[in-house]
Amino acid sequence: MPMEKLGHPPPVVQAMLLADHIHIDPGTGKRYILGTYNQLMATHFPHAVPRLCLFVALTEAHGPTMLRLRVVDMDEEMGTLVESAHPAPMYHPNDLYYFSFTLSVVFPTPGLYRIQLFADNEFLRELRLQVGLRPPAGRPLSEE
Repeated sequence: MPMEKLGHPPPVVQAMLLADHIHIDPGTGKRYILGTYNQLMATHFPHAVPRLCLFVALTEAHGPTMLRLRVVDMDEEMGTLVESAHPAPMYHPNDLYYFSFTLSVVFPTPGLYRIQLFADNEFLRELRLQVGLRPPAGRPLSEE
């Protein structure tokens, strides 16, 4: 009797990165991840980021999976800032599956935020993103 999907463990995250851009070469299918980062600086808040690129590599998948992304503040006091769901056709546990996601998010205040990845509502991994306040050009970082 074949094992039902519920009996399988969730996919394993091999990589999860924030980047300025993720290019997929049309000839080779290779991914080029450009400008990785873990912090953003803004001159004012709320701060809109129209293009937050996330690269994810998963393996040990056992069938179609719904991937869900969530952006929350560190303590989840502000609730979910952005959430999106993406069907992921992953059928072979020995294969490596690559995904590129683009999110648009508004950060209400400076602080630490979390970008979370779930597979079929099971938490897989999160990245932390520090969003800071940059003084306007020409002004010192601190005044004494």
